[in-house]
Amino acid sequence: MVNSATYSTPGYQELIHKKWENFINDIEDDYSMVRPEVLASWSRSRSAGVDPHKLIHTLLSPEALSIKLSLNAVRWRSTVR
Repeated sequence: MVNSATYSTPGYQELIHKKWENFINDIEDDYSMVRPEVLASWSRSRSAGVDPHKLIHTLLSPEALSIKLSLNAVRWRSTVR
C-alpha cells in the first residue's frame, strides 16, 4: 500500500509515468502501484478513443480562459441540483 505522501515524490512520479507508458502501449505490467482512480481514468480515456500522442495543446489568453471558466461554472451549477 502506498501512503499519500509517497504520491508526490519524484521516484513515484517516474514509476507512474513508466506505468502509463506501458499502459498506452498495451504492455502487460503490474499496475498495483497506480491509484485505482488513476487507472480507471486511463481506461476511460482508452475506451473513449483518446490518443495521447495526438493531443493538441493550446494556450488560452487570460480573457479566453476567464470565459471558459465562467461557462464551465454555469454548466456545473446546472448539474448540481
